[in-house]
Amino acid sequence: MEASLAKWKQQMAPYQGAPVVTYHKNFVYFANRFGLKQFGTVEPKPGVPPSPKYLSDLADRMKKEGVKVVLYQAYYNPDPCNQLAKRAGGVAVKVATECGGVPGTDDVFSKFEALVSSITGALSGKAGGAR
Repeated sequence: MEASLAKWKQQMAPYQGAPVVTYHKNFVYFANRFGLKQFGTVEPKPGVPPSPKYLSDLADRMKKEGVKVVLYQAYYNPDPCNQLAKRAGGVAVKVATECGGVPGTDDVFSKFEALVSSITGALSGKAGGAR
């Protein structure tokens, strides 16, 4: 486990302080561990769907601050994430935060491999856009 954690920290190191938007405030531990800045959330409050005005305001703030990545889990509606990312000139990326959340993430190691790979790909500009 320690070797894997060291590898993931090394992969995430170039993105220390990088801002991301998440669907919900459920990335706080990951963000803290790997130094990401949670810029905002798609949901204005837990369980409250975003209004068009809220998304518009968030997209404007993202553009102003250069935030290009929106992260969401498979169980959330991707539509507001994709709309937000498109309006802000960024990408929306579906990520695994639990085992089995996306194909090929059947254990904790493969889940973190996929999570780190998805996030570093998005932050480096190598993500293929909304997924």
